[in-house]
Amino acid sequence: MTIVRLKGFIYTTLVPEGYNMSFKHPTVQDLDTLIEIANSAKEELLVADNGLQDFEDKEMMESLLFKLNKVIEDDADWEDKYDKCWGIKDKMFEYTHFSWYDPDTSYEEDVLAFYQAAKDHIECM
Repeated sequence: MTIVRLKGFIYTTLVPEGYNMSFKHPTVQDLDTLIEIANSAKEELLVADNGLQDFEDKEMMESLLFKLNKVIEDDADWEDKYDKCWGIKDKMFEYTHFSWYDPDTSYEEDVLAFYQAAKDHIECM
């Protein structure tokens, strides 16, 4: 990992005596190398952070899909389920956006179409 390389470069080249803090006067080449390693480390950390955020977003989406499934399984009428579904949709759209075919024929078909589209989207995340 580049972070290890960065740390090693600092300890061996810029601060060769370690905690005694005896700094060497870096050359232009030393500074260029430091910048190159630091930029690579930054890119690796950004990729790792994005991967972590994607994982957290997927977990949240799965949790919301579970709630949506509970709404569907509830004994309430489909109009109430429809209203609850759109509240969950709004929360889902804080994490990701996707589209779905809305049959616009009944509350039940609308809710089930959204549920299937959300489930398919999460599987692809």
